[in-house]
Amino acid sequence: MHIGYRAALFIADRATVDRHTGGLNLLNAGWSVTALAPGQGIVFSLGAIVDVPWDRCNISIPITLTLMTDDRSAVLDAQGRPITISQAIKVNARPGAPNGAGGVGTMLVEFPAPGLVLEPRNHYHWVASIDGQTNDQWQVTFWVDSPHE
Repeated sequence: MHIGYRAALFIADRATVDRHTGGLNLLNAGWSVTALAPGQGIVFSLGAIVDVPWDRCNISIPITLTLMTDDRSAVLDAQGRPITISQAIKVNARPGAPNGAGGVGTMLVEFPAPGLVLEPRNHYHWVASIDGQTNDQWQVTFWVDSPHE
C-alpha cells in the first residue's frame, strides 16, 4: 500500500481534456442537485484530479469510481452489476523538476444522452479507490430530484 495520493472528484454538465496540458476544461462544475427530465437519464461528466507522489510517477495507477447509495450499497445497473468505472492513469515525471516533485493526473468519464438513469429522491455518491486505497475525502455526492413536468 502506498501513502501520499490526494484526489478531488467533481461533477460537471460537460468537461473535456485539454490535449496539450492534460488538464480538464469544465462547464458548470460543482453542482450537487439535479432533476430528471421525464423519461430520461442524467447527462453529465464525472472527473477526478489526482496528486501523485514522485515515486508513483511514470507507472500505471489504477482508479476505480463506484456509484453508491447513502447506506454505502453499490448502485446496480439493469443487469444487476455494480456501476463502476475502472481506468488507469500514468503521470509522467516533469522534466527538470526537483527530486521529490510529484505530478497531477486526471480522469474523465462522460455520461452522454440518454444519460444515467437513477431513482429520484435519493442521494448518490461517486467513491474513488486509487491504487487499491480509499479515503473518505475521495468522493462527490449529489441529489436526484423528482422529474419536473
